[in-house]
Amino acid sequence: MEFRVLAEHFERLEKASKRLELTAGVIALLKATPRSLVDKVLYMTQGRLYPDFVGVELGVAEKLAVRALSKTLGVAEEEVVALQKKLGDIGTAAEEVLKKRRQKTFGGESLTVEHVYETFEKIAKSTGTGSQEAKLRFLGELLHNASPLEGRYLVRLVSGKLRLGVADQTLLEALALYEANREATSVVDLEAKDRQEREEAKRAVEKAMEVTSDIALVAKTLIDGGLAAVKRLKVKLGVPIRPMLAERTETLEEAMERMGGVAQVEYKYDGLRIQAHVGDKVDLFSRRLERITGQFPDVVEALESARRGKKSFIVEGEAVAVDPKTGRIRPFQELATRRGRKYGLTGDGQGKLTDIDYTKKVPVRLFLFDALYHDGQEIMDEPLRHRRKRLEGLFKENDHVVMAEAQEFDAVKDVERYFDKVTSMGAEGIMLKNPASAYQAGNRGWAWIKFKADYQEGAVDSFDLAVVGAYWGQGRRSGWYGGLLLAAVNEKTGEYEAVTRLATGFDDATLMGLEERFRPFVSKSKPKRVVSEEEPDVWIEPKVVVEVVGAELTLSPRYTVARGVFRPDAGLSVRFPRFTGRWRDDKKPEQATTDKELVKFYKMRLEASAGKPA
Repeated sequence: MEFRVLAEHFERLEKASKRLELTAGVIALLKATPRSLVDKVLYMTQGRLYPDFVGVELGVAEKLAVRALSKTLGVAEEEVVALQKKLGDIGTAAEEVLKKRRQKTFGGESLTVEHVYETFEKIAKSTGTGSQEAKLRFLGELLHNASPLEGRYLVRLVSGKLRLGVADQTLLEALALYEANREATSVVDLEAKDRQEREEAKRAVEKAMEVTSDIALVAKTLIDGGLAAVKRLKVKLGVPIRPMLAERTETLEEAMERMGGVAQVEYKYDGLRIQAHVGDKVDLFSRRLERITGQFPDVVEALESARRGKKSFIVEGEAVAVDPKTGRIRPFQELATRRGRKYGLTGDGQGKLTDIDYTKKVPVRLFLFDALYHDGQEIMDEPLRHRRKRLEGLFKENDHVVMAEAQEFDAVKDVERYFDKVTSMGAEGIMLKNPASAYQAGNRGWAWIKFKADYQEGAVDSFDLAVVGAYWGQGRRSGWYGGLLLAAVNEKTGEYEAVTRLATGFDDATLMGLEERFRPFVSKSKPKRVVSEEEPDVWIEPKVVVEVVGAELTLSPRYTVARGVFRPDAGLSVRFPRFTGRWRDDKKPEQATTDKELVKFYKMRLEASAGKPA
């Protein structure tokens, strides 16, 4: 497949402004792609080479791309940088440089997708001494043979700036339609039978995605073997499962009613959710499906020493920082210092701890709360009560691996008593789980409900929102970002809808660092999947999630989330938001608070204020 063809499809996707147009564009791309290349093409459409959990990135900085353009095409670096600043995009700058060169320098063969992908793999795997020069050479070879349009997308891909706006939801919808040999049309335009077939296909690919976390694998399986093959995709040790999520209620009475009168109630730990895959080796994954094994070698060792026998399993738990002297749980911010750390940790994530290192400075305890897989058998469909018993039989507790505290209650008064007890001990709240429920990978449902102290105090719960814009500060804050535009995720479309402007809760050190934090994600124009009538000073690609609390939810004509649900001309907004000090690096932007969550919470507040049962 010629890379030119892929670049042309990328250009059409880039120009698409509506979700149906994007879906139609993906279907057209699938039809134009040879079966043997479907996985590679879909990875590249998402700006990567492999699924997230593999942890391999191209790792080419824009400065290196500028050097490659300069060296390969005989253009001064200053000229490339000037073009980049003028156009606001390194890819478009590459395209212009390629257009302006005096003579074509094609090497006699057109670029193919296969060759580009193989070269990108070489770039990604180039490490150590001389790696920068190797990357420069590989990228230069591609640019030497690229047309202007190909150059635009080569440079965007290699520098992580592709951003076609194609969300997972769009890809799954396109796959379902492609399988049924249908075009992208609105659901309301379909006959009932066609709508049912479409929803069945979509649900099948969604479920496969939930247990494989690999859209390209799902696509290749679908194209090679149809829906039947997709339905046979199963959990695999070493491949993360999308985490189940919780709903929220304002009263314990409603929570217990949702549970059917009986609930397993757990202490809500404020830590980092970890999915541990334990077999011949131990792999740890974050809520974002990132492999974090190397960041927590102490957890790896603790799991190895605590497990009974050599059985294989997948379990979930919450990792929290503990005081090295007293063993007491420490705030999340201390645990956050371990995230992303590459130095000060001994071992390779699978070995023994030897020296005094960062794992001793901020030791971790893992509280296990669920089991999803056991000795080759998926157990997610088993009732939680059974899974908990399995979990308890897998480990001998030690100082670093323990069972999460959990009790079953069948009366609201007993849950209230437990809630009061744990919050007085410093817990932020409790989790209520239906003991008869299955594990619903990748879904948010009433089988799990979180209940926090904030609800009783009448404050809005904390929300995890995506940053989509920034405002320059005034007065003392002049020269820094003084505020951020935040958005919630539309659960149906995957778009980011503006919900509030955040300007309080920051200390000066944080404010001074905001521009550097968001510099890689600055966009010259409004990002494709952002829906906002607010115009920030700087648009930002939705890549970072921040935790905020606010005084209340209110209707506002300025914001677009849930626009029209309660009033035709208004959406919902978090009033008086405040930064909690917590960047949710453990969450992907698509895992941010959704429009449906905000709608539910606002309805609860309306009913409570009207004196009705919530």
